[in-house]
Amino acid sequence: MADCVQFGNAMGSGPQIVIPRQARVFASSAIHSITELALRHGAVNLGQGTPDDEHPQRLRDELAASAQADRSRYTAIQGMPALRQALADNFNRELNPALPYQPDDIMVTQGATEAFFIAINSTVGPDDEVVTTDPYYGLYTGSLQMAFGGDDKIERQLKPFPLKLEPLTEGDYAGQPHFVFDMDAFANTLTEKTKAVVLFNPHNPTGAVLNASQLKRMGHILDDWEFGHPGQHIMVIADETYRHILFDGRPHVSVAAEPSLQKRLIYINTLAKTFNTTGYRIGSLALPPTPPGACRDVQDAKAEWMRNLKGLKNVTSMCSPEPIQAMAVVALNQMATPDYYQSLHERYGARRRKMLDHLSRSPFAGHYAVPDGGYFVMVDIGPTLDRLRPEVKTQYQINDADSFVRNFLIPQIKVAAIPGNGLFRDQQQGGRYIRLSFCQNDDTIEAAFRNLEALSAYLTPAA
Repeated sequence: MADCVQFGNAMGSGPQIVIPRQARVFASSAIHSITELALRHGAVNLGQGTPDDEHPQRLRDELAASAQADRSRYTAIQGMPALRQALADNFNRELNPALPYQPDDIMVTQGATEAFFIAINSTVGPDDEVVTTDPYYGLYTGSLQMAFGGDDKIERQLKPFPLKLEPLTEGDYAGQPHFVFDMDAFANTLTEKTKAVVLFNPHNPTGAVLNASQLKRMGHILDDWEFGHPGQHIMVIADETYRHILFDGRPHVSVAAEPSLQKRLIYINTLAKTFNTTGYRIGSLALPPTPPGACRDVQDAKAEWMRNLKGLKNVTSMCSPEPIQAMAVVALNQMATPDYYQSLHERYGARRRKMLDHLSRSPFAGHYAVPDGGYFVMVDIGPTLDRLRPEVKTQYQINDADSFVRNFLIPQIKVAAIPGNGLFRDQQQGGRYIRLSFCQNDDTIEAAFRNLEALSAYLTPAA
């Protein structure tokens, strides 16, 4: 029976709201609830991945001009032609795709979250399975829940494969651990029910980055699996939100660049992290390009696929606001330059160095993974939990990362982080990790680590 919420007297009389299975949980994500808790306690927030840099003036000017021009009407469900052209040009220039993208392959969405919702709900049915990584981006779980038809199915039908920790072999952080994709674990996760693979590259939350050989192997694994299972076709849904935030000279190799993956790829993109536009909710998804010389049946099937996506978009948001789309055109056509991307690398590279330097002198020293991309650091707080004084654990009811963050780190130390419990399927792992963000400015990072100095007073001496 579905859960329900009652309104009325203590005897239970009064109306009931019955919450169906597919809508349960959406229970605010850990990110949102941690943000609310941080605000309540005045904590420095290193949890949410929202840069606090100013929005570029050129994009503000475009928004103002669009508002003055009274661009307030509905736009095309698939997105403004000018923006879809700008996105296609950008993808073809930067992703080195196996086949070039066309504007008709692309749909504009309200951020990457809507893009993922549409992608997964147009691909996955109630009895299908989805493969992803462990850990994974928790906010996408709600879309999977809707596709599966209930919160009770996530445990059975979402199949994560673990990333592994390996020492870096070169660079300033050689010898320190970083997360890497484990292709053997990926291959062992596929089943006859697998319908889609969800990837993040760079990975959220660990900062792992896929390289060309890993992508080629993944494509071969999927091709070989389908050859041995006639009639089964596995899609790949890839979110490359952080593709412009990479470190130590590491190149971005897109999932779209590998032919054996692009043919099955729904590509998700957002401008939010690249152009500091998180609140404007501008994203897109792209279907696999139609091969040259494709027969009429293939072209018709592709057109029908996009019609179905537009049907989903019509019931989620109908269209994306015209001023925001016009702003995105300016971002892609005027700001997406090598010099701009270099400034991103330098800014986030400096913040990563600052974060890692502070961590190396904190109670978490020696227990964090160096990110190769993105702007998060995963910190293993297991040793810190072991060093908490017994009376502190008792007073604040601390037994894992979630209780450490909510009951102690935020209200007492005044620093917010995302507990790993909501990021890992393996709760033994999730219960010992927190995610810290370094997308904030220097003053915010410095303030957080000043507050963290108070943590030492609650710990037993290091062995």
